[in-house]
Amino acid sequence: MSHHLPPGPHGPTRVTRLRPHLSLCLDPDTLGRLHLRDGTQATRALMAHSAEDLALRLDRIAVLYGQGACLSIPAEAEAIVTMARTVGLPELVRAAEQAGACAIGADGAALAATVARLLRLGGRALELISNLRMPGA
Repeated sequence: MSHHLPPGPHGPTRVTRLRPHLSLCLDPDTLGRLHLRDGTQATRALMAHSAEDLALRLDRIAVLYGQGACLSIPAEAEAIVTMARTVGLPELVRAAEQAGACAIGADGAALAATVARLLRLGGRALELISNLRMPGA
């Protein structure tokens, strides 16, 4: 969506409002394998534990970023990568990998963008996990 503003000194000015589109879903193959291997109750317990861990780590990343403790972000991001791979959230894996990599680099703008994306996707992942309906439930 674009908005036109009064002309500036260099001509017409336009402001574009960006709305990030979050595409996130649980991989049904991963979820199916977990269910077949571990059963309904164990898979439910894993998903609940994963959601708690994700919420904690997202909060830690937000705090670390706010404090400028960027070199501590990669360890939290790597833990999210491991959890997201286990439960089948490939988009969250990529977001966490990118945030961790940017935290090591010196690009503040890239880190801000990737941390913001990770926090948005992480929030969406928490919604997905909490709304998950397991077979046999």
